[in-house]
Amino acid sequence: MRDTEYDLLTAALIGAAVGAGITILLHHLPGGSGGGLLERFGQRGDAMVERGARHGRKWGADKLDDVSERVDGAKEALRDAVEREVVRGVRRAVLRQRKRFGL
Repeated sequence: MRDTEYDLLTAALIGAAVGAGITILLHHLPGGSGGGLLERFGQRGDAMVERGARHGRKWGADKLDDVSERVDGAKEALRDAVEREVVRGVRRAVLRQRKRFGL
């Protein structure tokens, strides 16, 4: 019978300790210390997310600049190629006309 009483007492003490621990984690600590443990972890998590977002924005801006530079280079290369083909076509047309007129 004594073992059963001690088991019940032990279970009650463990339950009280677990309940007090959860209460401390979930609620503000007494004395206005700025919040419970979970709230502080939440604030740290927010700071980490914000830092990650800043890093992601910077990375995205860098990649956008790289892509923009490549697109500008491709536009210039395409413009030069089209210009060369147009000049080549005009020269051929002039040569055909000169042959036609016998010049």
